[in-house]
Amino acid sequence: MSKIDNNKINLKLFLISMLFILIVSNLENSTIKAEELYPYNNEKEEYSTAYLCSLFDDLDNKVNNGKGYSEYLNIDGFPTGALLAWSESHLMQGYVNMFRATSDIKYLDKLYDHIKQVLSNRDDNIGKKDYKGELVPCWGTDRFTKNREWMHFAVHTGMITYPMLEFVQLVRESGIEKYFDYAQRILKQVEESIEYHDKDLKIDHYVYPEDFYKRDYIIPISQQSAMGRSLILLYELTGKEEYLNKVKYLARFIKNKSVIEYDKDSYLLRNAFIPGKNMPESKIIDISHATVTIHFAYLAYKNNIVFDKKDMQRFAKTIKKLAINNSNRFPKFLDGTGNFDYEVTAGQYAFLSEFDEEIYTSIIDLFFNHLKIDKTAKYMQEDWWGTVMLGLSRLALFENTFE
Repeated sequence: MSKIDNNKINLKLFLISMLFILIVSNLENSTIKAEELYPYNNEKEEYSTAYLCSLFDDLDNKVNNGKGYSEYLNIDGFPTGALLAWSESHLMQGYVNMFRATSDIKYLDKLYDHIKQVLSNRDDNIGKKDYKGELVPCWGTDRFTKNREWMHFAVHTGMITYPMLEFVQLVRESGIEKYFDYAQRILKQVEESIEYHDKDLKIDHYVYPEDFYKRDYIIPISQQSAMGRSLILLYELTGKEEYLNKVKYLARFIKNKSVIEYDKDSYLLRNAFIPGKNMPESKIIDISHATVTIHFAYLAYKNNIVFDKKDMQRFAKTIKKLAINNSNRFPKFLDGTGNFDYEVTAGQYAFLSEFDEEIYTSIIDLFFNHLKIDKTAKYMQEDWWGTVMLGLSRLALFENTFE
């Protein structure tokens, strides 16, 4: 072999060696880590309660300097026209969950500030009369009536009052004396709001006001459920049998009229009624409105009212199937049909992690890998921002369940 051939071989070996060294060096210094390639191998460490709380606080402070939408009227907001019901109420529930998750009094203090502001803007307190010229102890809107008449809807009352009652519950459970007196005043005012809708209660379900809408026009199941949640807490906090009886009738109505067995191990839900009909339409509910109904079922289960653990396991199975069949994304309807327009609301289902921890994992993947809420949530419309805050808080609350 010639000297020239030897030199060529040596050069090739040298180049190969240098290439190998370069590759190894790049791999050692690479910023690509296993948890980035497989994001939920370490979700319990990466998305700890401390991290979720930090993100919650950051997003909270970015909206009206931490005041959320507490200073607004219910009519405000796009696209819902019910800003207090569909955004502020979610944030207030978020404060409840964050206090439960951390025992940090700052969340209870914030909840107090928000409730105080929202109650001060109740229609009877600001002199805003309804379509009959009456002052009503609720929060009205004109966005859902034909000629912009000012009305008060049971669903809005239920959504707004539920976290207020949670505040009263937390004050009592935690023995926080500085809020004792105010908690009692909140309880009295919420009772006024809920009892206003007794005129529209037909033993086991609510209807739209009959002096305005068609007779026997039953409100959707999700709206019944919003009132049901507040009734459950009113019973827990007052011990009044009238609230328990209302809840029992309402829970049976919801289970009998709405719940459909699906694939033997899961449930679907119907929701809306046709005026004059006592059975909902066959259309399956979307995942956004279903959050309230399934959460009502969860609270009823916790209080041994109509729904049991098997029911909750079936609801959990429904949500898990949506995630599994769509790589941890969530279609619009509970039966797996539709686009992904409502998937941001799926974070609210974190409470079902109690029955299947894979739901927690799926929501973490949805929030941080698909939606990237740590970067996008602050730009979302008001109602989506509110549901993200509630979802985050429920993740934080249930994060330690699987330790």
